Amino acid sequence: MNLNNWFEKGIPSNIYLSSMQVYKEHIEYILDAFDVRKKDDALFQKLREKQLRVIVLTEERSKDAMVNVPILLKIAAAANIGVRMLYRDKHTELVNQYLTNGSYRSIPMFIFIDKKGGEKAVWGPRAPIAQQIVNQLYEELLPKDDLQKTLMIGKIVDHYADNAVLWNDIYEDIVKTLQAIE
Repeated sequence: MNLNNWFEKGIPSNIYLSSMQVYKEHIEYILDAFDVRKKDDALFQKLREKQLRVIVLTEERSKDAMVNVPILLKIAAAANIGVRMLYRDKHTELVNQYLTNGSYRSIPMFIFIDKKGGEKAVWGPRAPIAQQIVNQLYEELLPKDDLQKTLMIGKIVDHYADNAVLWNDIYEDIVKTLQAIE
């Protein structure tokens, strides 16, 4: 199946967001609190002319999607990029083409395509700074049991949900990917 077909199969972002049951309040908070940078207006104009779309491979229980998706949605709105969501666990045929480190079905993955369905860029599952945070928390709270794992997940969610510095780093990393599109 080509990428245009995958895009058409996807769920519009507003329907995805309205149906969420996990992390919905965090995503709404980030959507309300975060905005794109004026300095990137020229890039957004260039992207509007390219008529890009993005396929988002995600699951609503993903902590990384909780922080990355609202930032992407802000960028997509500014650049008039169509967004469709596909659940990772229901679309393994596509997901398996975008494995992290060749073996992990990490999410979210943002697959930017042109109007013909050609892949233009891929971003995900997390910005380098977010990876550093996760690595540090794993070292500090290496889950030895379910309680510690729950605590670690809670710390990651808290750190992601209310950290404007992290949001800016994620934003800049996504923008860097989009700047490379010719």
